[in-house]
Amino acid sequence: MMLDVNSFPRILLNVFVPSLLWYPLIDSSNNNLSNPYYLLILFGIFFHLFMCHSAKEYNNLLIHFNYRLKHLCLSYLFVFLLVLTILFFTNPYQELILKYLYISLPLLFILIIGNEFISRNQKKKINAIIVGNKYKLTVNDFMLLNNMNIEYTLYNDFKSLDGMKTDAAIIINNTHDNFEKNANQHHSIIDINKFLEAYLRKIPIDHLSQSWLDSMKYNFSQFLLKRFIDFTVIIFFIPICMVIIPLSYIVVKSQSIGRFIFLQDRIGKHGKTFKIIKIRSMHHAKKSIDKTENEDQLRIFPYGSFMRKTRIDEMPQFVNVLIGDMHISGPRAEWLDLHHNYLKKIKNYHLRQNVAPGITGFAQVMFRYGHNEEDTIEKLMFDLYYIKNWSFWLEFEIGLRTVMIMLAKKGT
Repeated sequence: MMLDVNSFPRILLNVFVPSLLWYPLIDSSNNNLSNPYYLLILFGIFFHLFMCHSAKEYNNLLIHFNYRLKHLCLSYLFVFLLVLTILFFTNPYQELILKYLYISLPLLFILIIGNEFISRNQKKKINAIIVGNKYKLTVNDFMLLNNMNIEYTLYNDFKSLDGMKTDAAIIINNTHDNFEKNANQHHSIIDINKFLEAYLRKIPIDHLSQSWLDSMKYNFSQFLLKRFIDFTVIIFFIPICMVIIPLSYIVVKSQSIGRFIFLQDRIGKHGKTFKIIKIRSMHHAKKSIDKTENEDQLRIFPYGSFMRKTRIDEMPQFVNVLIGDMHISGPRAEWLDLHHNYLKKIKNYHLRQNVAPGITGFAQVMFRYGHNEEDTIEKLMFDLYYIKNWSFWLEFEIGLRTVMIMLAKKGT
């Protein structure tokens, strides 16, 4: 494989960062331990070569964060086990095994952050032609296309392409015409529904096949893995909650009169109503200044605004997860009135009830807070994709995106 200029930043990161991170841990005064430094350089070389080789398996899927995570983590695991085996069976180096284990997790996160930064700045351009307007592309769709560096051209029908020479990698059939008929004329064509799922990671709510309807739920092994992830995340957050929740209690009580915790009816799995637990971030209704449409915003006290932006107010929902009413990740737990309204107006809205709601979720990290029916349809398409295509790596992506939202204070 020929190297280009764009390969050098990734080579520098993957080959030399592991050896630089290891160097302080190696006792250079001990001659028996001088060779591990070369072993660690080999770690970086093996890691980079394995990444390049395994990238062929994912092809265009690497435009999505969860597939890049899977690709990088599995490559890292392979090389990690290889080096660990060498250290274990080589007597002079056995004392390095514990140091190797200590440094491996921080190194993995450094490589994830570094490779993701490089990927975002070296996205390959994909040329696309979108024919027709059966599905109305939204502002968020165009934003996602731009983020993936997909340059698109819009045409009304396939007649506009007759005799045209194009270097487009993909042609999307967004018309009501027969897919196979158009495919005979344009070999690289894909249907709009497949494009939405493969590239924008959305499933249209109309024309769902029976096989798709049957896949709108977790299988048993997926459910067990989700519960394992739920409990693992909660265990990780217990020390954080033990500090943040008592401090929040003091601040909330100093800024607003009333209960610290409040319960609210929400819709859960199979349409079951449950009590969601949250830290109160608003004054009670009687504290409202006037009855305007912005009353809720006026009722939010200063620390309440901070909690909502950082999602601290949702920490008590870990109790809901333990009970089984919720998962860490899933569709949003909707208000009763809105839920019943959307059931009447939005086709296939009931499918999101096939799984338990989540504290965070794919739709929540991919789209803003929903303000109307159009926004709800947009988020429903993301929810359906999440349910149908659930995987550990998609869950991992949602977790990282949620942390970034919390740190950037971009919550509601």
